[in-house]
Amino acid sequence: ALHFRAVIPNLAASFTILRSLLLPLSGGGLPRSASCDQGMPPGGTDPFSALLDDHQPLLHPIDQSTLALQAQILSAVLDGSTTACAPVASPSPPQASGSSHSADDGSNPFHSPTRSSFCGGEQYHGDDDDDMQVNSRCEHDAHSALRVRIKQERLKTFIPGTLCHVCGDTASGIHYGVESCNGCKTFFRRVVMENRTYSCKESGRCEISKDRRCSCRHCRFKKCLRVGMDVSELTVEQRRQRKSRMICDGADGSETTDDPLINLLMRKERSFYVLLTSLSTPLHASIDDALNLSSRLFDTVDMYANSTMGPSDQHNFSTWRAKILSSIAEWAKSFEIFCRLPLVDQRTLFTHSSMANLCLAEAWYTPAKYTDRIVFPDGLVGYRNVAMDAESLRDRSGLIPTVVAVINSILVPMRRMQMTYVEYLLLMAIVFFDPECVTLSETAHNLVGAKRKRLLLSLKCYLDQKLHDPAEAAFRFGAILLRLTNVQKVAAYRRETMSTIDTFRLMSPHPLTMELASEYARCSFF
Repeated sequence: ALHFRAVIPNLAASFTILRSLLLPLSGGGLPRSASCDQGMPPGGTDPFSALLDDHQPLLHPIDQSTLALQAQILSAVLDGSTTACAPVASPSPPQASGSSHSADDGSNPFHSPTRSSFCGGEQYHGDDDDDMQVNSRCEHDAHSALRVRIKQERLKTFIPGTLCHVCGDTASGIHYGVESCNGCKTFFRRVVMENRTYSCKESGRCEISKDRRCSCRHCRFKKCLRVGMDVSELTVEQRRQRKSRMICDGADGSETTDDPLINLLMRKERSFYVLLTSLSTPLHASIDDALNLSSRLFDTVDMYANSTMGPSDQHNFSTWRAKILSSIAEWAKSFEIFCRLPLVDQRTLFTHSSMANLCLAEAWYTPAKYTDRIVFPDGLVGYRNVAMDAESLRDRSGLIPTVVAVINSILVPMRRMQMTYVEYLLLMAIVFFDPECVTLSETAHNLVGAKRKRLLLSLKCYLDQKLHDPAEAAFRFGAILLRLTNVQKVAAYRRETMSTIDTFRLMSPHPLTMELASEYARCSFF
């Protein structure tokens, strides 16, 4: 009897683990006893415990292999509760049951005021608070081992075609420790990363299914937690993203200059990158929508910085091109000289130059270690799959994918000449402010021409200051400007390809991309 009473305090932690194991099968919480809740004050504020107290049944029970693993780990935990965490001295006799006590008032029937115990081979002497800390540590270690083992087992046993444990749609893989679809994966990530809070009009008892998963976000997030989606994985992802941003910011700030125009371009590019990598950046549906001066996202760019996309948030090529073009429109509207142009000239200049800026941005934002592919910020990759000699290149003229044209004509030359960050910023602005657009009004032609002249002067002064040798600076100045021809050629090829796609209905490009490709012939020539 004394040995049984000595084991009881640590069985409380094991019962908590048992409850967490049986919870997914029962679809709701088991009865919460005083011993189970001894570490939690009445009316506790643990949000996850509150969310897990739901009595809705799961759509998809855990597979048999996972159940077997859980039973095996539980058996080990229960065995360990009588060995590794067994008290050395017997506790005082338990008090009468039925009384309710808090965990730290010294009157808990399963705790002695002072005793010596072992946990993990370490002897300690303490009061009830010490006991709770050690029991909590044992319980936490057991939970951690359980989560790791279950996740490893699920990764091994995932079968394509498995249904999402949250909504019942087809699962795309193991996301945050649970078989789930891309929709529920993205939803869970956004709620946690952006710290969103929702409420339910039906007291938190909405049915979450494939057809009704968007009807209540509060209950959908509850369901994500209830089936076991792991928030800690997102914490690791946030740290990785912060580290990447710090590295990126350090690279951007590695070059210093006294030129106020270059410093201005640096600030604009940082805002551009925030919009480019944000999950909440809106995509403009048309040229008129993109050039709406009443909406300037650069003025409120901070609100988009907290929803940075990660490797799990992948778009397709069509969406990415529209996203870059939308960001270019916001970047253009941040220039005072662009806003001073008449609306017709704004539309003409944006239509004339934006496709070239798109191609240049695709090449620049590809990580420096790659010269055979285009990589977008979310990890989407366009490969140069086939190596072709000059004869094959001539034979396949017009059939080369546009992504390969960007690699061959823009990315590789940029890598070869080791274009710097400042050179790229100036080249982007020089490409956009092109006075050779023949349909610009005379006033717009003069303003755009003056802006380009100022940009060229900044580039020349930057190279003179950096290289010191006038001959070397002049040579590099010419090499950078020669990139303009290839950028314009690739942009023209992309517009031609878009027209072919539209004619034969080969794909479904974004409306903004298609409008820019079709409107180009009306405002400019190449």
